Amino acid sequence: MVEIDRTRESEKRFVLVVEDDAILSMLFVKILKQLGYRVVGTATNGEAALTQVIENLPDIVLMDIGLEGVIDGIEAAKYIFHVFNRPVVFVTAQKDHEVIERAKIAEPFGYLIKPFTDNELYSTIEIAMNSYEANAYNEDGSSKGLTKKAIRQFVTSKDGFLITDIKGRIIFMNPFAEHLLDTHQKEAFMKPLKQVVQLKDWESKESFDDLLLILEKERLMTLETASGTQRMATVHIYPVSNRKGETICFFLQLRQMFRGEVKRSY
Repeated sequence: MVEIDRTRESEKRFVLVVEDDAILSMLFVKILKQLGYRVVGTATNGEAALTQVIENLPDIVLMDIGLEGVIDGIEAAKYIFHVFNRPVVFVTAQKDHEVIERAKIAEPFGYLIKPFTDNELYSTIEIAMNSYEANAYNEDGSSKGLTKKAIRQFVTSKDGFLITDIKGRIIFMNPFAEHLLDTHQKEAFMKPLKQVVQLKDWESKESFDDLLLILEKERLMTLETASGTQRMATVHIYPVSNRKGETICFFLQLRQMFRGEVKRSY
């Protein structure tokens, strides 16, 4: 067993465990606690992992690759790192070349093969965190990605924020987006955006199913939800890319407007 200095409580890492085997999940939690880490949550699928990351803001995520559900561990890890700026270590029994090559798209900070020792788990987490922290800031000291404060603001904002994959399927929405679109995150997860809301130009009433057509252009639009509600909002859509410049998802900001505000703005 690795001896951990527990005298400085504030320096413990916050860890999220994503594992669909209940016994293994409990074992990971037990080992992590013995090593001095704080386990902020557990998840059994990709959707729950994304929610836990946003709610609990872990310092690092231990992610099983072979998750059941709509998205597997690799897809979930891709969004967790590139959108929410949380480093991921894959903990998996899969070690064939094809899986490892595919796992690279998520840019993990470690790849730990089961079974492993306590020492291997500890060293993998610490090296991963050291690598992440060494590359997390620009030369001017600003963060290269979303900070924990920014993620909290994302959740509590009075603007609606959504994330879709490159095919336009909803990955996540904040509470105000749920209000604007008359739906809940669990109901909308991986549904095409156009099944949840129709985006229509406020003046021309033209519908936009292809997000690329309104990319990075703020427009005044009508949000027509599946339940028939219509709301007016400015819509701003922009891409999120990996370090190779490849678009991996889209970020949508919906700011509700009212008729009086629109009149005063023209």
